[in-house]
Amino acid sequence: LPDPATLAKRALGRMQLSTARISTAPAPPHPEVVGVEVWLWVPQSQWATLSKTVRAGATTVTATAVPNLVTWNMGDGSPAFQCGDAGRPWESSYTDAAQTDCGYTYRTLSVGQPGGVFHITATISYFVTWTCTGACTSTNGNLGLIAAPAGTGSIQSLQRQTVVVTP
Repeated sequence: LPDPATLAKRALGRMQLSTARISTAPAPPHPEVVGVEVWLWVPQSQWATLSKTVRAGATTVTATAVPNLVTWNMGDGSPAFQCGDAGRPWESSYTDAAQTDCGYTYRTLSVGQPGGVFHITATISYFVTWTCTGACTSTNGNLGLIAAPAGTGSIQSLQRQTVVVTP
């Protein structure tokens, strides 16, 4: 009998795991300001469960990939961090009280970086399970957390200064 985990890997190879389309607020070409949180998200349409079925003789395996997290690298030398969902899209109607569960605050300027911007990557990771029907040596299992290709973007980080004038 064929190994169902091997067939699940074949099914996974036929899936189109989403390369993250990075969205930020502020959105390029507008710069972000040091010390102010940047909102981060990928489109909700990319946060979809994928499934693919393969057959080998009397063995049928269906692999299912469920989005689990997004790993963000903000390009400023800080460690990558993870968000457990697609993130919340920013809307122009939001007040200053609006919050996101996936954001980042730059502490440095991007002026000395190539192109004067920080280069960002975001990677959607999927938890992949499989089920087997028909002639199977095992009825289910998982392939663990599988990372899709990384999406790329950039953001300019500037500093805002104020001057206080007293009479």
